[in-house]
Amino acid sequence: MSKSPWNIVLEASNAIDGDTGAKKPCTAMNVSGGYESVWWKVWLQRTFNVAELKIYFRPATIYRSTGFSIYVYDDESYNPPSNVSGSLVYQHDPSNGCPSNITTITVNRTTQGIAFYNTRQRALTSACIDKSPDRKVVEICEVDVLGCDATRYSQGCSHECDRRCLNQHCDAYNGKCIYGCSEPHRSGPYCADCKDGYYGVNCTQECGHCTDIHDCDTTTGVCLKGCLPHWNGSTCDVCAGGYYGENCSLHCGHCEDNKPCDQHGHCPVKCTTAGHWMYPKCQECDIGFYGENCTQKCGHCVDKSDCNKASGVCRDGCQWHWNGSRCDVCADGYYGDSCSLRCGRCKDNKPCDQTGHCPVNCTKVGHWQYPKCQDCVDGFYGSECNKTCGHCMDNTQCNKTTGHCVSGCRGNWMEPKCQGCVDYFYDEVCSSKCGSCANNASCNKMNGICDDGCSGNFQLPLCHKCVGNFYGPHCNLTCGHCKGNGTCDKGTGKCTRGSVEHNSDIGVVAGGIASGLLFLAVGVAILMITR
Repeated sequence: MSKSPWNIVLEASNAIDGDTGAKKPCTAMNVSGGYESVWWKVWLQRTFNVAELKIYFRPATIYRSTGFSIYVYDDESYNPPSNVSGSLVYQHDPSNGCPSNITTITVNRTTQGIAFYNTRQRALTSACIDKSPDRKVVEICEVDVLGCDATRYSQGCSHECDRRCLNQHCDAYNGKCIYGCSEPHRSGPYCADCKDGYYGVNCTQECGHCTDIHDCDTTTGVCLKGCLPHWNGSTCDVCAGGYYGENCSLHCGHCEDNKPCDQHGHCPVKCTTAGHWMYPKCQECDIGFYGENCTQKCGHCVDKSDCNKASGVCRDGCQWHWNGSRCDVCADGYYGDSCSLRCGRCKDNKPCDQTGHCPVNCTKVGHWQYPKCQDCVDGFYGSECNKTCGHCMDNTQCNKTTGHCVSGCRGNWMEPKCQGCVDYFYDEVCSSKCGSCANNASCNKMNGICDDGCSGNFQLPLCHKCVGNFYGPHCNLTCGHCKGNGTCDKGTGKCTRGSVEHNSDIGVVAGGIASGLLFLAVGVAILMITR
């Protein structure tokens, strides 16, 4: 009891001594305190399934109990009216007047503690006339606790609570499992039914994805009205064809012949050949391909696995000579299937197209062949196409890299480029023959001059003619005594002005000799005739 008794005879234990006040004193609190609230409580020997309480009040002071409350609790330290560890099971309504002298209260709870609580605030508007409303006290003659052991119920406590009830506690009157079920998936007043969504002997099997969760047969689990979308089977616990995943909400990939995938999304054999899909799920493009149907080939990404499989964008950039977000066009200055070919010498260094053609014309530096501007036009060669071909045979073209005349040279031009005269010929067309240069050397191939002098008696600078008094094809014959110290013909040796005249003596001798010779010749002739 929260306050002292009126005297030692009226102590708190009197309310549970088995006497209703007829022979023994009741419990009565000191009324002089003017208390705001008061309580009395009893802690039973063990937990009981309490059906009801029967409280016997002192009739003469019944008004002092107007508005009282009853709490049950399982913590011996509990003090009302806290709801933390106790529960309110009855509240007297002051507006209904005074409580009955013998008040029966239905508890229907398993509990070990019972508390009586009152406060004067509740009686302020009561129809029960209170002679001293400021004095709230406890005045109880007896409290009878009617019930069974914690796991039993019914009149005479003849029935045992079902073990399926939580903690085997049940309704004290009818045995219903009012505290819940011991097995988490059971339901119903006696925990004999399966909760919605479960079935089986012990209600441990979860129903499938039925159209309505209430339509799952609690014995077999069969969905009586069919399955939710994407589910299949009598118990709606397998994915419908074309779906997989924990909730059967994921579409299977592009399996060969539209075969269904397994519960992990794996195709049974391989992916369809329509597109390039990645096995085993066949849901995303294989490495190197992208697009809605995985039919588009990725560009030349630095790493093929970095090609975005939806857009084809290369996240980490392109390989050398490739450009664009998808790395599928050649970088400026390159062309060809692999962008490995360099553009030619386009005008103003403009990039060529994918076939290598320059957009307008070739650069004017050199002589390049349009449209690719990569080779020299006919008649020119060299890395800059600024060198002129030589005098090739039959006007054929020279090699445009080396300048060599493949078919040989015209006339007296020197192979391989046919741009200079062969030895012993000179002039602009290599048609003039060199003279007799010293040491049998060739002359200068532009002007014919023998730079190291002439051989024998030939005359500088061309060494074609004999010097002074020499003549003959080799200029090794000396001219005779020409008049006036004149020269002789360089071919015949004949003096161009005539020979020098001799004196008379010499002439006679000469004449006689000549006549003798003539005579001798005539005589020989006559002799040959006569014979």
